[in-house]
Amino acid sequence: MNKKKIVLILGFAGFVAMADNWVVSPILPSIAQNLNVNVASASIIISAYMLPFGLFQLLYGFLAERYGKRQIITLSTSLFTIATALCAFAIAIPDLAVYRALTGMFAAAIMPVSLALIGDLFPMEERQAAIGSFMGISFLGQGLSMAIGGSIAYFLNWRGVFAVYAVLA
Repeated sequence: MNKKKIVLILGFAGFVAMADNWVVSPILPSIAQNLNVNVASASIIISAYMLPFGLFQLLYGFLAERYGKRQIITLSTSLFTIATALCAFAIAIPDLAVYRALTGMFAAAIMPVSLALIGDLFPMEERQAAIGSFMGISFLGQGLSMAIGGSIAYFLNWRGVFAVYAVLA
């Protein structure tokens, strides 16, 4: 496969993972209302995502070296997709917290392992441009996440946000 296509694919995976990272903030009041809890109680789903997202990044370097970077990215992206889809079907905050924790756990692999794979694929003189493209695409997802999530929720609902993100993933 063309190395530039790989950067685009990894960048899109990063885009979705980073967009998913911040999407809960604008839809938290809607989630709380729909699941009959107050916003403060519903905010547990933010921590449920962020803690595994930070902690599991430490594990994925080891796994990527042991089992292969492409395999870990493929597996984690697949499981991220499933966990994101499960969020759309949550019936209570504890369910949603567990699904968000799983989502964060699998999303944690995408950025660091992608960077390592880019480092393996590109010679030093091409690496900066490849990393710049990957990071630009990925962080565009973070920058647009609230607007994308809020727009989807406006036209669908908070469950639709997770469904759309699962399809994109």
